[in-house]
Amino acid sequence: MEALDRLENIKLKAEELHTKGLIKDVTKRFFSEVCESLSFEMRYHSEYRNEWIIQSIASEIYELDLVLSVIENKVDIKTHKEFFTEMILKLRNYDELDLWVIKMPLNFPGCRIFSEGDNLCFILQIPEKPNYLDINLLGLLAHEPAHIHNIVSSKVDSLNEIKRKVGEALADVLAYSIVEYMFTHSSVFLVREIIGVSKANRSRGAHPSWLARITVLSNITNEIWDSTEIIRRNSVNFDQLLSILPSPSISEELLIQEILREARAWKTEWIKYKTDENLLGRLEQLSEDETDKIGEIPKKIRELIVRCTN
Repeated sequence: MEALDRLENIKLKAEELHTKGLIKDVTKRFFSEVCESLSFEMRYHSEYRNEWIIQSIASEIYELDLVLSVIENKVDIKTHKEFFTEMILKLRNYDELDLWVIKMPLNFPGCRIFSEGDNLCFILQIPEKPNYLDINLLGLLAHEPAHIHNIVSSKVDSLNEIKRKVGEALADVLAYSIVEYMFTHSSVFLVREIIGVSKANRSRGAHPSWLARITVLSNITNEIWDSTEIIRRNSVNFDQLLSILPSPSISEELLIQEILREARAWKTEWIKYKTDENLLGRLEQLSEDETDKIGEIPKKIRELIVRCTN
């Protein structure tokens, strides 16, 4: 079967790239294990002629092949890599991190996560368009590393659709706690400029609608943050957008309340990763020398705040 041959070739290619030193051991193991799993699934579903699942596996094989081709040709994205590394290591201090940022023919960002002990392979896949690496959208990509957190992953991996949606919203909450105004600005920008206000109440797969996601973030802003200035700059953006969005349906309102219950139940967990409020509150007043000494996350937050206020 052609698909099985392609999976075997992917495994061999990963081993070759590992031998050349282009990928780390944990990444080679990721490709080996995912190929074994997909090979088993392909054989099983081919026997029962589950065509739509077979097609889904074929798409997965295509993506894996493309990821390895990008790595092999050294055309992965280097921009902002320090930012993503800092985000990941803020959540957990891995001994070995193999991080790849790759543009893909996708409609939405996504990630592939594989950990073995204290080693992590993290492949961030971003659409070719729109440009999520632009400062206006960069904050949204913080959602993907948030999937590393065990509370988020335990819900996202659930077979229950509502739990998966809750998990995706909690990834927003965690990302917001770390990159603050970046997540606010990017969420609002995405809805206004790309998705469109009229489509903000549409859910996507395991993700709640942006109406629900922004409503949640707006509701917990003064529970995550203590600083009046931080609360103000985020609340103003959320409130302005919510004022022109449609009202949630009954089912969406029930989902919002469920997400808020979970977000508040784990409040101490999000706060644990919160970026220093004292620093966030005075980013605009930092000198160039002071800015050089802060981490990539507050630097990017500062860049956006300065750009939006000038």
